[in-house]
Amino acid sequence: MSRSVKLVVGLFSQVSVGAVLFYAGVQKAFFAGAAGFFKDLGNYQLPFLQAPWDEMIAFGLPWLEIIVGLCLIADFCRAGAGVCAFVLSTVFLAAVSYAWWRGIDLRCGCFGKSIESVYYPTKVASLGLMMAGSALAVLWGWGRGAFYQIRVADGSGSP
Repeated sequence: MSRSVKLVVGLFSQVSVGAVLFYAGVQKAFFAGAAGFFKDLGNYQLPFLQAPWDEMIAFGLPWLEIIVGLCLIADFCRAGAGVCAFVLSTVFLAAVSYAWWRGIDLRCGCFGKSIESVYYPTKVASLGLMMAGSALAVLWGWGRGAFYQIRVADGSGSP
């Protein structure tokens, strides 16, 4: 696969994952509110998610998603933001898989307030895509900046 194709795929993955994280964080922080997200976290019934950790996660996670999403979209600290996005996606996948395994009728709150139950196969697949997109953003978008690299790879910019 050519270098410019890898860079375009990496940039697309980077912006897509960034947009999803930014949207999810904004929905939780501004529309669902921390109290609503706190309730949604309780739906997972994770044994280690007890006070005060549940409250810290409910208040902090939406802002972390917003910051990581903005960094990926703006091509700022891409490696760190991409690794953060990968770790977040992995933790989300583990939590959803745990709820699925326990047979919990989950309303996850991934994008703010949710009234519908999660269809687990679709949720697991979408989180897998988020993990893959995060990995591609880090591995194929590495360097001085993806926009600059695409120009150089195509010969339209200076090396």
